[in-house]
Amino acid sequence: MNYKNIRTRPTQFLSVTSLNIAEFDYLLSSFSGRWRNYYRIHNIEGKKRKAPIFNPEKDTKTLPTVAEKLFFILVYLKNYSLQEMIAASFGFSQSQASKWSKALRPLLFDALSDLKMTPTRDGHKVAQILENLGETKCFQDVTERLINRPSDQDVQEEFYSGKKKTHTIKNNLITTENQFIVYLSPTEQGTVHDKKMADEEEFVFPDGIHLFQDSGYQGYQPSNVHIVQPFKKTRKEKLSKLKKWFNHYVSSIRITVEHAICGVKRARIVKDKCRHFCHQFRDQIMDICVGLHNFRVCSPFREYKSNRKWGFPILE
Repeated sequence: MNYKNIRTRPTQFLSVTSLNIAEFDYLLSSFSGRWRNYYRIHNIEGKKRKAPIFNPEKDTKTLPTVAEKLFFILVYLKNYSLQEMIAASFGFSQSQASKWSKALRPLLFDALSDLKMTPTRDGHKVAQILENLGETKCFQDVTERLINRPSDQDVQEEFYSGKKKTHTIKNNLITTENQFIVYLSPTEQGTVHDKKMADEEEFVFPDGIHLFQDSGYQGYQPSNVHIVQPFKKTRKEKLSKLKKWFNHYVSSIRITVEHAICGVKRARIVKDKCRHFCHQFRDQIMDICVGLHNFRVCSPFREYKSNRKWGFPILE
């Protein structure tokens, strides 16, 4: 896995990192500053130095340049290989791969935050963001991720999802019409219902905005919002042709949020079954992958229907 060689092959570079070369270079400009600030005060293990160093740009033994460090963490997130495999690909040990992953993940998140690409985690800020973006409609949905079955019986029951018939964790998302994700909820257990998550997050929406949802949010009704939700079939009554047509119409518009979730799950670390048991890790990687998706949405090299390309203060 040689960064310089793969950089000469744009298609392969996009496949292993989820970014094209121009996008990588733009993100690198923010990431390099975060790396310098971190390495000046901390070592690779995260321990604070006795005294700051004066040349934080010096090469390290493994992953010498800052570009190779960004390349490593993007490859790790995109492919979610075993640490032994990714260590062999980059030519160092598994313990070094673990150290680099722990050190670089928060730096990538900070770099995306500097570019205003990370979603808010505060429901009270949703109205301000949507007003700044000039949105008249938004979309709400929940995405589930598979996890390993916990060993404790009580914990198994907390994470078991009846819908997926397996153990999962879930997040609530709010997106705009161009698939930009403005809000990401805290990571919850698979047993938590969609409506309950929405109630606990105490969203504030702009007055009169149209909120598109699926039937899992039935009963959730903010006072100042126009809810657009498909009709749900009952046991005794079948849906009329008019209701079926309306459901089809809502689905054709609400597909936007499904496309956004697929964009986030280009990174296999949030698509495949999560092998980590740390709750902070599970929440952090979703936050990072949403930020990378937003970064692609705002890229001038992508065909997303957005006029808010790089250089716009998205979340200010």
